[in-house]
Amino acid sequence: MTRQKILTASKRAEFEKLVRITRNIDEKDHLRVVLAYEEGHDVCDIADILKSAT
Repeated sequence: MTRQKILTASKRAEFEKLVRITRNIDEKDHLRVVLAYEEGHDVCDIADILKSAT
């Protein structure tokens, strides 16, 4: 089963930009989770991504 894309190209670009510029760690983590999920990562992969970011 393939996962449907949840973000438009422009929204994805906006999220990627916000990840780079935001200073709010919680917001940055939330954006990273949404982007990782959209790329097809599962929950364990996303947890590893968040652990490595700190």
